[in-house]
Amino acid sequence: QYSETNFHAKNAFFTTSEFGFPKYRVEASDVFVRQVPKLGPPTVNPNTGQLDNTLTWVSSQNNRVVVGDVPIFYAPSLSGPAEDPHIPIRSVKFGYSGMFGGELETEFDLDGIFGLQLPQGVDWTAELDYFTKRGPAIGTKFEYDVQGGAFGLPMHHKGFLTPYAIYDEGRDNLGWGRRSLAPADHVRGRILGRNRSEIFPGTYILGEVGHVLNNDRNFNEQYFETDWDTGKDLENLLYLHHQRDNFTASITATARSNDFVNQTDWLPKLDVTLLGEPVFGSPVLWSQHSSVGYGHLHQADGPPNPFVDPFSPLPYFQDSQGLVAMTRHELSLPFQLGAVNVAPYVLGEAAHWQEDLMGDELTRFFGAAGVRASIQFSKYMPHVRNSILGLNGLAHKVVFDMDYFYGSSTENLNRIPQYNEFDDNAQERFRSRFLPIEFGGTLPAIYDPRMYAVRAGAGRSVSSPYHELVDDQQVLWLGMRHRWQTKVGPPQQQRVIDWMELDLGTAIFPNADRDNFGEELGLVTGRYAWHVSPRTSLLANGIFDVFDDGQTVWNVGVLSQRSARGSVYLGYREVQAGPIDSQLITGSFSYVMSPNLYVATFGSSFDIAEGMDRGQSLTLTRIGESFLFHFGLGYDRSRDNVGVGISIEPKFGSYGSGSTQLNSLLGL
Repeated sequence: QYSETNFHAKNAFFTTSEFGFPKYRVEASDVFVRQVPKLGPPTVNPNTGQLDNTLTWVSSQNNRVVVGDVPIFYAPSLSGPAEDPHIPIRSVKFGYSGMFGGELETEFDLDGIFGLQLPQGVDWTAELDYFTKRGPAIGTKFEYDVQGGAFGLPMHHKGFLTPYAIYDEGRDNLGWGRRSLAPADHVRGRILGRNRSEIFPGTYILGEVGHVLNNDRNFNEQYFETDWDTGKDLENLLYLHHQRDNFTASITATARSNDFVNQTDWLPKLDVTLLGEPVFGSPVLWSQHSSVGYGHLHQADGPPNPFVDPFSPLPYFQDSQGLVAMTRHELSLPFQLGAVNVAPYVLGEAAHWQEDLMGDELTRFFGAAGVRASIQFSKYMPHVRNSILGLNGLAHKVVFDMDYFYGSSTENLNRIPQYNEFDDNAQERFRSRFLPIEFGGTLPAIYDPRMYAVRAGAGRSVSSPYHELVDDQQVLWLGMRHRWQTKVGPPQQQRVIDWMELDLGTAIFPNADRDNFGEELGLVTGRYAWHVSPRTSLLANGIFDVFDDGQTVWNVGVLSQRSARGSVYLGYREVQAGPIDSQLITGSFSYVMSPNLYVATFGSSFDIAEGMDRGQSLTLTRIGESFLFHFGLGYDRSRDNVGVGISIEPKFGSYGSGSTQLNSLLGL
């Protein structure tokens, strides 16, 4: 002991294990413990109530990470706070798959390895991977959630930066028909970063960078499939937003850096909205949305060999650029007619495009008028009780609503470029492949996504982000929403829950030949949920069109959940529309066999229409004192790929209880 707060130990080890003889430890020839100034603002010590601006820091030399009696990692020096010694290995994963071969994926804590003393709320890791059929890969993840400042203003910053690169000597397998695609270059990768800086409540700045190296169109779909299917599109974006009460204003600037996506460069665009503002104190409400910007719409480039990877460009994305301006206004007069809520409204829009799909200037005027109405009925049945069905009184509430809309446009939608995107890149890529495979490159109108959006009313709202999506239309929307409610909980703290739900809706098109392919009835929707008990629910929903080759999409299933220990789902889904005919049975199961020992998950699907298995996945997790041990099996019929994986994930340190894999398995 050199001083009150300065210590030196030789041939020592440190661990976060609670066992007398730990199963894991970091052995070191020399360990130094000292007090250092804490980065960032001081915190309050909960024991003394005093401000604390120091922390206990551990530095060590000649380190070996030992599991049992086996050393698995060596580092000349390590450094980190004593409360969280930053064990350098975050996770190790072993596996095998037909697409990647043998897989080794590792994640390391850079703060612990280099003793960076990162501020609280900052985390920095490195990834080192190797795939025997593909090659070596390297990446890093820098995450932060900190208080800071910029431009002389205090700000809260939250975001991440995750570059990743691989030297790939293999071929991509993206599913049926695309099981052996040559990459554009051996060096592949992407840079993804997102930041949100909140200046004060209601005002923030978003910044994003999203770029794929070497214009590699298939990299995201191959290596980050979940992100490609369900995540936000990669884009380069700067966005300033301000909101106060019912007023919002924003400035958007974007720039495309990859040629294989449909995207608009905004250089920049200003949007202003005002919603529900009384006109001179009268009952009339005024809402408006106006925008102006210089846009450059880029059409996606196709693959180098469209015979191997079929592709047809989407017709509403064509290279167009110039001024894009619009202003849309709505006046409504909500009032009560007895028990009925009524709101007649009128809407008008003026929009201008410097270049339309033919390269000409285009000005469009759009006007609409209509009326919205709704009425609610309810019946209370306090004497309805049934312990088996979980009923403690019953209330039936139903809302009937309608919206009659008549709109007229001076220009046809077919002339207008789609500057404002309404689909993500994964869906657009699928459409570009589906078009030549099923329709020979010419899309029938009933499957045109913009026509579908118009029928569904996607662009009718005064604040719609894609104002292009309106046309001549007359439609009456009808709907009803049922809720059967009961009470649960102890008598002194009862709460109301939805015991059963039923929503039905449809649209009636008086001008059926123009608006709905000859059928007056369309877009019939339904959703049903019966929560038989707090742990078991019957679920169903669907949407249907009645014209020839229209969509029939529905599913039904049962979900049973045993509190936090597990859940079971069994469902049937049918999708029919023209050449598409899918009848899929899906099932999933997860169960915590012991809260501190094992977790199991299983999923499977079978296509009845084609009489073939679609795939399975199985994961077993052993929850140990210091590690999570994951073992997984998977089969993907589309890619004809079998995979086996083993993952070791530490529980120690600040990231133990926060394991994303464990939380997902436990449903947290």
